[in-house]
Amino acid sequence: MRLFIMAMLVIPSTALAGWSLYEIFLPNGLTNLEIAQLGLGLTLFAWLCMAFWTGIIGFVLQLFNIDPLSLKKKPSQPDFSVSLNQRHAVVMPVYNEDTKRIMVGFEACIRELMERESSNNFDFFM
Repeated sequence: MRLFIMAMLVIPSTALAGWSLYEIFLPNGLTNLEIAQLGLGLTLFAWLCMAFWTGIIGFVLQLFNIDPLSLKKKPSQPDFSVSLNQRHAVVMPVYNEDTKRIMVGFEACIRELMERESSNNFDFFM
């Protein structure tokens, strides 16, 4: 279904561009070079159209908060009720930065995670 929708967007756009390019070449007659140029132009324009329509569809999916795989509305808030059974490492790489600012931010992150019931599943490294 998705492939069909993409084809119905790309093919007419490419056909319209091809017709426009053909109309430009038509008054003086078509030479072999212009035919090759028309074929190459259509190929490249189809590629460009595909990227354009992919971007437009992605923008619409993000705008309406729709999951691109299931096409169902995403939940507005993440589900924090899922329990974490595995160990996780929280790593904060620091190099040549303001130590006090980094420590305050990292401490806030640690405090936030310690409030969760699965806080013993986290290891912190700086």
